[in-house]
Amino acid sequence: MGKNCWSSLWSPRKFRLLKRVDRDRELLITFLQEFLRCPTPNPPGDTRIAARHVQKLLDTHGVAYRVIAPNVIMPNIVANISADKPTRRLHAHEPERYGHCSRGHG
Repeated sequence: MGKNCWSSLWSPRKFRLLKRVDRDRELLITFLQEFLRCPTPNPPGDTRIAARHVQKLLDTHGVAYRVIAPNVIMPNIVANISADKPTRRLHAHEPERYGHCSRGHG
């Protein structure tokens, strides 16, 4: 498929996202490959190395975040990343405490 085929299938917003993914393709592939190599043994569910990997990416790009770790070996990285509304929030641990994957503002 040619690059312009998406414009007829997706909204302009989705098309812009696809263009950004295409532009940042190598960064995304490298980040995800390295992320998948992070050991996250279960049990006990130790995700500290994977969380540090995410923090490194956010630090590199100057994205503010906070770490919430009721369980020290399972930290949650919380950041608001949005170009326009609505903001996406994804929570991997303790969804009952932080809310399920949701759409919202802020």
